[in-house]
Amino acid sequence: MDNVDIGFSPRLSFLSEGDKQKIHHAALQVLEETGMLLHHPGALARLKDAGCRVAEDNHVRVPAALVERACASVPNGIRVYNREGELAMDLGGRRSYFGTGSDLMWSLESETLTRRRTTLEDIATAARVCEALPNIDFIMSFAHPHELNPDLAYLASFRAMVENSTKPIVNTAKDRGDLQAMWEIAKILRGGAQALREKPYWIQYAEPISPLKHPFASVDKLIFCAETGSPAIYSPAPIAGSTAPMTIAGHVVQGLAECFFGLVIHQLTAPGAPFLMGMGAAVLDMSTSQCSYNAPEYLLAYMAMVEMSRYLDIPNWGYACLLYTSPSPRDS
Repeated sequence: MDNVDIGFSPRLSFLSEGDKQKIHHAALQVLEETGMLLHHPGALARLKDAGCRVAEDNHVRVPAALVERACASVPNGIRVYNREGELAMDLGGRRSYFGTGSDLMWSLESETLTRRRTTLEDIATAARVCEALPNIDFIMSFAHPHELNPDLAYLASFRAMVENSTKPIVNTAKDRGDLQAMWEIAKILRGGAQALREKPYWIQYAEPISPLKHPFASVDKLIFCAETGSPAIYSPAPIAGSTAPMTIAGHVVQGLAECFFGLVIHQLTAPGAPFLMGMGAAVLDMSTSQCSYNAPEYLLAYMAMVEMSRYLDIPNWGYACLLYTSPSPRDS
């Protein structure tokens, strides 16, 4: 049978246009009426100057118009390049790219199927493997190097990735100092700050603290990225039933509101700077008090956040192919 062009691609959707409008409006209402806690003096001053209500306890309420202005100024596409300066990802729209995760605490030996603490060599090995896999578009640190002082872990992991793969990096960092060092390395590889701005090599991953709190380090990294034109992910991880409402709609509303708060600070710092929204929509397992990544509610909430990203036309960061296994008795 001949191939038939039916003129469209199938789409999976959980939200109607009315649902998206309601979630959007509810997130704006959270920001304007409930507000967020912010622990960054510079960002507090910037928000106050922009028309936000800032209380003495660092509680900030953001007018809806300011959020809408940020959504209008943020780019709807981000081009990211590999170590050699070649285009690797064109983020936005319905384009999807895949890579590894970050900072895992355990490694499973393939031959013996036993667990052990992760090391820096695991990061280097994973980077080399990812370099050889055509279906992997970017890399993250994969593991936490337990043999190192935690204060050195992020920079050492970044170096291991740079040395062992040419693919673009989604990095994690302790603070602005870590990011500054990574930016200096990438600047050398690119041949200058302007060349790096034009062809970004890495994307910074940061999170607020749910519910409704934005710590100094997370916001400071976000501001650094805006100032340097480095792409930034600001992806809250509210846990339904613990640090977020149990309902999927309430879960998504809170995640979107927390993401919006970071977006406003980011775009006030540098309108038009590249930004990715997202949400790690974890769910509390009430029987064990453990955070469940693969719960059906997790995936439903995450898919709703993806649809909100498309509704707002802002590039999205998310999760796929998650697999968690319990240790065997011999590993304890």
